[in-house]
Amino acid sequence: MRIGAQAAAAFDINTACTSFLYGLSAATALIRTHVVRNAVVIGAELISPFMDWSDRDVAVLFGDGAAAVVLEASDQQEGVLAEKLGCYGEARESLRVQGMAGAMRTAACSTASTRWQFEGQEIFKARRAGHEQRL
Repeated sequence: MRIGAQAAAAFDINTACTSFLYGLSAATALIRTHVVRNAVVIGAELISPFMDWSDRDVAVLFGDGAAAVVLEASDQQEGVLAEKLGCYGEARESLRVQGMAGAMRTAACSTASTRWQFEGQEIFKARRAGHEQRL
């Protein structure tokens, strides 16, 4: 490997736009439990080829993104000090993407083959209700 990490472990976390946060959480836990001393978390999402840019209800809310971070064990209280991950499973029907699959990532794909069902107000309400329940 180019970075000299011959004995490195690797795994893929596929949780769409939250993958980087889940990866950061997993890497932090591995460091805190002394399973690893260092970790590299890389997250990238390329969604623009699947976007119907004429659908302004959806297109203005999603986009491409990438981030990377190098983590290292430390005796100091620093880094990710707290986290809260969650999911609104009951709101599953509020956001669906039909037609986008792993095979389409490498093939030429038109927006016509991807259909978005997104109810932004419902997702916002579910998130707000969940936040109020935690207070």
